[in-house]
This record gives sequence, C-alpha cells and structure tokens, in this order.
Amino acid sequence: MASKPDPPTQASMAKALNVSQQVVSYQLKHTLNKKPKCHHLNERSVLIRRQRSCPLCKLLSKDRWRKFITTDEAWIYLSDTNAKSKV
Repeated sequence: MASKPDPPTQASMAKALNVSQQVVSYQLKHTLNKKPKCHHLNERSVLIRRQRSCPLCKLLSKDRWRKFITTDEAWIYLSDTNAKSKV
C-alpha cells in the first residue's frame, strides 16, 4: 500500500485496515523505514528565497548578528539582579 507512487493517506490506510492512525504511522516509520516526503520548491519559491537570503546575509555579516534579539519562548534567569546591565 505504501509503495505506490501516490500512496493513500495514513488516515485512509488506517480506515481500510481497521486500525488507528497512530498504528499506521508507527509501522511506516519504524517497521518500513519510510520517511515523509518533503514539499517540492517551485521556481517562484526558489527565486523568493534567493531574493530574501542575500539581504539577510549582508545584514548578519561580521558580528552584526549579535545585535539581534529573538523571542523563542526561552526563559531568562537573572543570577545577579542588583548588577548593572550591559545592554
């Protein structure tokens, strides 16, 4: 079933085999060693990524990337709250 060029979805396989979708997912990943297919980039997507990457590389060149602040939901712990901030 999973070897076809255009295989059915995990949900439809689970329904046909009368098992849960989690069982199908586990069997595909661990028993059959099937990896999920990645999305194929079309020409327009490649062009957009190239256009955006050049300015970003220039922006982050040398040590300028240290000035960027990201919010990735990380916790920040202040060990010495009475000290002066270097920011």
